[in-house]
Amino acid sequence: MVIGLPFFVALAMQLWLPKVNYAISRYKGLSFYLWSVALLFTIGQTIDFIFLHGESHWHVITWLGVASLLFCVVQFALGKWVGGKYGDVIAGGQLLGQKNTAMGIWMANHYLHPLTSTVLAFYAILQNLFNSWQIWRHEKRKS
Repeated sequence: MVIGLPFFVALAMQLWLPKVNYAISRYKGLSFYLWSVALLFTIGQTIDFIFLHGESHWHVITWLGVASLLFCVVQFALGKWVGGKYGDVIAGGQLLGQKNTAMGIWMANHYLHPLTSTVLAFYAILQNLFNSWQIWRHEKRKS
């Protein structure tokens, strides 16, 4: 339902409500802000869990953070390596390294033990820090 319903609603709007679909499609930049708010809430849920119930699981949370860091480094590095083979290092790195973890965090918080969402929340934070650092480095090189 979480994935399929929005897809079918979008298809139905294209078929039966084209004027409404056109009005919504004019605001393409809005999806970024909706995504960032959803990510903020889902990471907030994880942080709330860590502060409320994490004291007895601090060693597990630490190892999940380390695992997230390793996964992030390996996936971005492997992506940049593959991208280098095809002449586009940035796209390769983003292809393998960038993940949309908001839905995974939400599902882990609601359907699994909330501790499972920490690895995804750490990954989301790390990938955004890495991407911010890459943008900063790119802008520094240009100037």
